[in-house]
Amino acid sequence: MLNLNIKSKASILPAYLWTPHSFSEEYMLGLSDEDANIDPHWKLYGRYFSTVEDVIGLITVGNEPKLIDYDNSGISFLFSKLKSTKDIEEFSKIYGLLGVTPPDKWKTSQIELPNFSEIIHDLKYGKSYFEPLILWEWHIKNVRRLLKLYRALLKESGGDSVEIEENLLTIEKLDHRGYGVFWSDGEFTYIDIDKPEDRSYIELAKEVLAKSIALFLEGGVNIYPSKIVENKKKSIGFHIAELRSTHHLLAAIYYDLWQQVNESTKITLCGSPECKLPIQKKGRKTYCNDACKSAAWRYRKLKNN
Repeated sequence: MLNLNIKSKASILPAYLWTPHSFSEEYMLGLSDEDANIDPHWKLYGRYFSTVEDVIGLITVGNEPKLIDYDNSGISFLFSKLKSTKDIEEFSKIYGLLGVTPPDKWKTSQIELPNFSEIIHDLKYGKSYFEPLILWEWHIKNVRRLLKLYRALLKESGGDSVEIEENLLTIEKLDHRGYGVFWSDGEFTYIDIDKPEDRSYIELAKEVLAKSIALFLEGGVNIYPSKIVENKKKSIGFHIAELRSTHHLLAAIYYDLWQQVNESTKITLCGSPECKLPIQKKGRKTYCNDACKSAAWRYRKLKNN
């Protein structure tokens, strides 16, 4: 369990990158789903262990849990900075799987699966032993664009001009009803509007940010009474201190993002032209890491020559 309020110890089952060539087909086919510790629902997404050569994912087969010092503050930024497959695996070795499984209806569905972004809202929180890499890549992209949208709203509230239209969000006509708000990469935000002229892009950006984060908190975060605190300012004489926790890494990431927004955390974009990912604005920090700093130096040198 991950504590979302305070730093604490957490027992994590590390996850490692797996490819179709990591185990022989005969070995994998010889194991039951329970023996292999693989959620059978994901079989519908690519037959990952036998017939599709390019489907890779993260798996926890044969691993022992380990105890780590867990601090939820800032984990959304760490997650959004995962750029390569290697980065994702190193992250999963520390924090484990996201904790997402396909819906029960997939058990009996014999369907041709659509684009992954079209089924992302059918997924649910649950105990997972295998997750396809595409699941991680989609959520990394989603957290990045939510952070960029949040940054744009921060700049707007500070009096700076922002260009949300086209750069982050667009409005398009839907075939069957009104208009819809889309991300600039073409993905639907699932926000419908009747009359675009009645809504500003700033208003839409706030709605997209709030509803998109809330969507991935649903069913993932638990609230418990931590302790009873005497408080004479309250009519009842006390208040109940809340303890928030989750069993799912992905819920922890979106909860941290929610907290960053509520606390008005200042963010900027990495100064490397090759990166431009959102980072927390701390002191004179300009880059994600030394690699981005070196890349920016090489870019300036090449441009000056």
